[in-house]
Amino acid sequence: MISNSHDDETDESFYIPFQKSADYLGMEYLGHTHFNADTLNQQTKIELTFI
Repeated sequence: MISNSHDDETDESFYIPFQKSADYLGMEYLGHTHFNADTLNQQTKIELTFI
């Protein structure tokens, strides 16, 4: 799951509904990453997180 906001981090509890939904649907939750929408050029960071 990829999220963004105007903060550098988000509370870990934000991801719980996504993890639970994946579990309920029989999907494997692979993880999450968050980036600050005010910071440019983070695409490479996001791509490397999921590789």
